Amino acid sequence: EPRAITVFGTEASKAAAVITSTLPGARLIFEGQTRGYEIKLPVQLGRATTEEDNIALMEFYDNLLKIIPGRAFNNGKWSLCKVKPISSSDNSFNNIISYQWWTDKD
Repeated sequence: EPRAITVFGTEASKAAAVITSTLPGARLIFEGQTRGYEIKLPVQLGRATTEEDNIALMEFYDNLLKIIPGRAFNNGKWSLCKVKPISSSDNSFNNIISYQWWTDKD
């Protein structure tokens, strides 16, 4: 399967990274994902093609990886929030994912 950044593009892959990194459960990050690598490395090959680091994406992941160890994400409680339309003709709410983390100390 292709890497997320090649399928979704940079901005959507950032959104996916935030969601998958802040949901309950294991946080899986593939080798090269935080550097913006686009070429999938077959496991059988054992050697990678040289790619340029995506500095902006590396900074994004640096910031994301700093917040993940936080108390709420590891010891907190999680719940899905209901997203509602602002009017009867509004369907844009279907494109929004909303959830919250909290701790008893918050």
